[in-house]
Amino acid sequence: MPKPTRVLTPDQFEKEMNSFKFTRQLKRFQVHHTASPTRADWKRVVKRHSGDAKKAALEVTTGIWIFHTRPKSQGGRGWSDGGMQTVTMPDGLIGLCRSWNRIPAGITGWNTGSFMTECVGDFRRGKEYPMPDAQYQSLVRQIAAFQERAKLDHDAIMFHKEGQATACPGDLEKGPLIQAVAEWKERDLESIDASDAEIDVPSIPGIFSDILGDKPQKTHTIKRGDTLWAIARKHDVSLDRLIALNSVADPGNVAIGTVLKIPT
Repeated sequence: MPKPTRVLTPDQFEKEMNSFKFTRQLKRFQVHHTASPTRADWKRVVKRHSGDAKKAALEVTTGIWIFHTRPKSQGGRGWSDGGMQTVTMPDGLIGLCRSWNRIPAGITGWNTGSFMTECVGDFRRGKEYPMPDAQYQSLVRQIAAFQERAKLDHDAIMFHKEGQATACPGDLEKGPLIQAVAEWKERDLESIDASDAEIDVPSIPGIFSDILGDKPQKTHTIKRGDTLWAIARKHDVSLDRLIALNSVADPGNVAIGTVLKIPT
């Protein structure tokens, strides 16, 4: 099969999944992590491409594909194609690797009917756990789009370690992932995003002050297990606005006890 050439955003993935003509039965979404390359490896690739995230995503996806298709005699897997349908980057971009109509090379005995992603990183505690929010949101949206396309329940998800003796995908928790997928699928598609519904109020003294007053700043204190994506969902604000308001440098590594301002 040809080398990977395409990288999608979650929005583009959803559209493509909705219109793709599958010729095989679909039963479950497999979730894996790469362990190697790590998130640190990905950051180095992004830096080498001067911050061009799409070029970096394509290089990482192609590197995995080359390892999978390289002959065993040369240290590869010796497969005819990359093992997984998608590779999910720490920033949420999605590299396309294997034909969606080919059975993945994932969990022995469970590949028929599966669609598979590998999330770049090593999500064991003490390594690169937890998964960055942008990557987690991308994973949630891929699973939700797949399940909606295949008319599957929220829990049609399988972790690598459920079918084989492996730590993959690290300490990612399945229960919260299923809940996040359910919430995404049940979202109100007709709702207007707060960023699109803002109204400019004329700054004329005395006219609106009695009605509006000064509203106190809403905050959220980070506790163990919190993710920015879950906090944004809880307060019904966009993840991007939450990150921007708080000038978060590393969304996947916000210290416990940090007080975040909630966008209004």
